[in-house]
Amino acid sequence: SGGRVLAATENALAQDGPVATRRESSDCRVVVFDHASGRALGQYVYRADPVVAPSLAPNGLETNGLADLLAVDEDLFVAVERSFSAGSRLSIRLYLTQTAGATDVSALDTLRKAEYVPMHKRLLLDLSDLTNDDGSPLWLDNIEAVSFGPVLPSGNRTLILVADNNFRDSQQTQFLAFEIVEPLH
Repeated sequence: SGGRVLAATENALAQDGPVATRRESSDCRVVVFDHASGRALGQYVYRADPVVAPSLAPNGLETNGLADLLAVDEDLFVAVERSFSAGSRLSIRLYLTQTAGATDVSALDTLRKAEYVPMHKRLLLDLSDLTNDDGSPLWLDNIEAVSFGPVLPSGNRTLILVADNNFRDSQQTQFLAFEIVEPLH
């Protein structure tokens, strides 16, 4: 309804735990604000998966994190997780996640050794499973945004994923459009 605004960390805050590695997930904080007043209504933990693939470069970057959230309703969201390792393909996964049933951790200064229930999540789509018409893997760039797109003549909604080129010649701006054929719930 537009009554809430969310802000989230891509990985755990320093006081909360480690960033994602090949062996460890990372606990991201998601803060829900009231749009009209700007007041925080709650804070929840979204657990980002471990890094998907090892770096092919010695001591190369390996990261995974929460890139974006799209509200489906007041407590249900599509989460975009993006995993990158130097020399490997990007891994982009879409999850359905919710704050309902998760612990409000806004009173916790640190998540280390704290007991809480993170946001439940369910895999919707692993973009690594997508292929081109010739069967080759779909090339993905740095997907970092998700939005609903126009409604199709069939009445189904579209979901749009976006990557920008970061002002680099080695990257490209990319838009991926998907038809939602089943309700998100």
